[in-house]
Amino acid sequence: MKALNQRKALNRWRKSHPRYQHFWRLAHRKLRNEERDRYYHKHEYGVFGGRIRWSPGEERLLFRFPGTDPELGKRILRSVKAIQVHRCRLNKI
Repeated sequence: MKALNQRKALNRWRKSHPRYQHFWRLAHRKLRNEERDRYYHKHEYGVFGGRIRWSPGEERLLFRFPGTDPELGKRILRSVKAIQVHRCRLNKI
């Protein structure tokens, strides 16, 4: 009985350890990708299937908006993924 409790305690510690979490995420890549896609799909807004050009006002909001990306997405009707990708592309210029 004592060995069983020690094993449970060790597993509990191991699961909370950052290196274990890192290797677990590497081993479960499919699950991690599904979680990421679920997050992106949760915050999709606007028109899909067609390209909408970014206006200069929207591009200014990308860097000056004080709220979070999902809040900005609701305001300008763009997905969180579109906001993050466009911000990254503007930073490269």
